[in-house]
Amino acid sequence: MVLTGMELEAIFGELERELGDTITKVVTETQRRFVRTCFYDVEGMGKLDMRDQLALRGLGNLRELSSDERVLHVKVENIFLHLMVVGLVQGLYEQARVTDSRVEWELSDEGTLDIEVYPRVRAAAGRKRS
Repeated sequence: MVLTGMELEAIFGELERELGDTITKVVTETQRRFVRTCFYDVEGMGKLDMRDQLALRGLGNLRELSSDERVLHVKVENIFLHLMVVGLVQGLYEQARVTDSRVEWELSDEGTLDIEVYPRVRAAAGRKRS
């Protein structure tokens, strides 16, 4: 069986309508755990590498990637499978920083995904969290 992503988007949409936010948390958490277990090598990965990897997989166009000692901010336009990308970014953050994290994200009607990842202790309001 081959899944191209279109099927996953439809499946996630139907599950979210049926089960609510539970599916959002399950999908992002599963992807975070998968990535954090070293499937990806973040050593030396930069903005161009990340942009290329998202584009090659048809997941979106990376427009912003910035971080400081605590927060990672990512903006992706024309996003596809946004829940998978949220989990991917969170897992990469945890792998690079060797710490648990908390993610906040917002998906615009135009298909732009804004993600912020923090160490587990920080709290902020106004976005979906997991």
